[in-house]
Amino acid sequence: LLDGAAALPEPPSLLVHEILGEVAGCEGAARCVADAHARLLAPGAVAVPASARSLCAPCSWPSGEYWASLPNPVLSPPPGAALKLPRFPREATLAPAQPFEQLDFGSATAGRLAEPQHSRISFGLARAASLRGLALHIEVAFPPLAEGAAPRVSSADEGSHWPTVLLPLPQPAEVAVGDTLV
Repeated sequence: LLDGAAALPEPPSLLVHEILGEVAGCEGAARCVADAHARLLAPGAVAVPASARSLCAPCSWPSGEYWASLPNPVLSPPPGAALKLPRFPREATLAPAQPFEQLDFGSATAGRLAEPQHSRISFGLARAASLRGLALHIEVAFPPLAEGAAPRVSSADEGSHWPTVLLPLPQPAEVAVGDTLV
């Protein structure tokens, strides 16, 4: 279908995909879904999932017990390397997570799906700590059910199979309650 060699008997009205990574757009979902809407799908086609977004939060290091509890315990996290961490403890975050990427897979917005996004986010810190990096996670939303509720899942939820991505700072920074990070 990608090269136009095959044809569908009629345009589908449903697209089911799982082109999401630890950062929602890192596997090319925006371009793939936009292309499917433009070339293959019926007008008004429904996408499952309906949307995804990537969020980040400033964080400290998790406790030593957390590092030791990992399937492959980490004695000392490598400096500067992005880490994919399962069951990242929420108590390590210093402020509520803020979205920095939003992907709406609906047909009405498909033409803008692959456009670059720019975000400016700020965090009011809820506690004093040693700021060690940013914790990234994704949230995925599905089309509303008949009753109107749109189910959501998050890689930050307890029991999620998706890891949290930890982007460590080159050097820790001491922060205080009420400090603002931009």
